[in-house]
Amino acid sequence: MQKVSETIEKNPERFFHDALAIVEKKKGAPLSEEERTAVLENISEEYKNKEELTSYMHSLIEPEKKRLKLWEIYLVVGGTFLNGFGDYIISVLKANGT
Repeated sequence: MQKVSETIEKNPERFFHDALAIVEKKKGAPLSEEERTAVLENISEEYKNKEELTSYMHSLIEPEKKRLKLWEIYLVVGGTFLNGFGDYIISVLKANGT
């Protein structure tokens, strides 16, 4: 979370732009100018309280980290399976094909 806080402090405009993109993605449609202004004001208020902002960013990032970790496990299991049984599977497929 420290990296997130540092990134926000270095480039807050990018953070606000990314936050708007996340809100639009969740809504499923582009925001009107009034909605964009309201969201930016809300984010600016939350930005003043860094602990809440850090907690909010953590809540956005954590599900993605879990999803990526799950894919990592799938890839390791699948790769191990193919490494151990790949030659045998290919041999069986070749024998059945001829």
